[in-house]
Amino acid sequence: MKVPNAIYLIATTFLLNTHAAMATDPGSITIEMLGLHSDQGQAIFVLMDSESAHRGKSPVFSKQIIPIIKKAAEVTFQNVPSGEYSAVIYHDVNGNGELDRYFFGLPKEPYGFSNGARNPIGIPGFNESKLVIKSSQSIQQITVK
Repeated sequence: MKVPNAIYLIATTFLLNTHAAMATDPGSITIEMLGLHSDQGQAIFVLMDSESAHRGKSPVFSKQIIPIIKKAAEVTFQNVPSGEYSAVIYHDVNGNGELDRYFFGLPKEPYGFSNGARNPIGIPGFNESKLVIKSSQSIQQITVK
């Protein structure tokens, strides 16, 4: 029995659409803040989905502010589409919602980037702090300094 070409077309289309849906299935990432020395203030977690967001030129993917309890803070970003991201966290010691800086722009409050990325004269590049999130749970530990 010969199978009509339309069946092959429908089957191929279904398989391609299923693969595309799997590639963008949302995952989640848990970020643990390490290196905290007090419960004062709050912990701020920022997840960025592009170089532009990483450089502050476009909106971030997500931002969460949580209390620090027993010198620990952790957040889980849910429903994160598969892709490349970077994260920055900081200990907002005075609770004003901002990363306070000295006159020349250097941070006054403890902060850290994903992958432990650091740059002594500015923020590290997107590629240095890049995280790849897939359609599953992943955990990233970031130490603030």
